[in-house]
Amino acid sequence: MSRISHPVDAWAGIDDDAAQSLADDNLGAQEHLWESLAAARRASGLTDEQVAERLGVTAELANAIGEGRIDITLGDLREFAYAVDAVVAYKVSPRYTTTYDTFRRSLVGELPWHTPSQEEHGDDDEVNVRRRAEMLTGGH
Repeated sequence: MSRISHPVDAWAGIDDDAAQSLADDNLGAQEHLWESLAAARRASGLTDEQVAERLGVTAELANAIGEGRIDITLGDLREFAYAVDAVVAYKVSPRYTTTYDTFRRSLVGELPWHTPSQEEHGDDDEVNVRRRAEMLTGGH
């Protein structure tokens, strides 16, 4: 996977309030991750020096990693967790952005408020499911 060429590219198509809210939520999740990792290190009873020895880095670097002061890869995160006898669980949760946008667009009249009934479009379930999905996603 290639890296995003410019941070603004990641926010294309998202309004400023939704983008800020998403950024705040992701930052909060990251802070929780680092707090949990630091707690795991404390629970292990290992010193920074011992963790550093397990990782093959300096104590200063092990401390910086453990406090989240430097960016690391997911592989580095797994190695640190392994060094302090912890497990990192990855979780990605969809946000409400698409649903919120669909609701907002229906309020301002860009989309119909209701999903078309079978009487309006016939009895073809596959067509109705596709139409509902298009309405909810804005056709994307």
